[in-house]
Amino acid sequence: MAFWKFGKKKLDDKAKTAIETAAFIIHLQMKPSTGLPGFDEAFNTAFSRGYLTGAFMAAMQAFQIPGYGDHTKTIAFVVGGHVSLIGEKQGLSFAMDSIGLQGNEDYEIGNRVGGQELIDFLNKE
Repeated sequence: MAFWKFGKKKLDDKAKTAIETAAFIIHLQMKPSTGLPGFDEAFNTAFSRGYLTGAFMAAMQAFQIPGYGDHTKTIAFVVGGHVSLIGEKQGLSFAMDSIGLQGNEDYEIGNRVGGQELIDFLNKE
């Protein structure tokens, strides 16, 4: 699958597990509301986009994936997470559009909340 590749190098099992864990947790949260009116609009808000990005970044950090903090490697990981969650066709553009919202107040709040909630879940809080 193309989203597991960073250039010619494939993600290792630890990185796959980190992405799959974050995607699973996000999916559990989203599943009850995906068919409700207004879901698409809510999913595309700056807060929601920041939340997803923050959750994947937190997974990268929590699982100690090499390259955390390196802009290019972190973006590649976040893109891989989005692709895992919403599919290859939309994941890349959705992730890149989301990352482009950096600096937006709602995005930044969502980013912090998403990251913290993933960490809390992993710590069983």
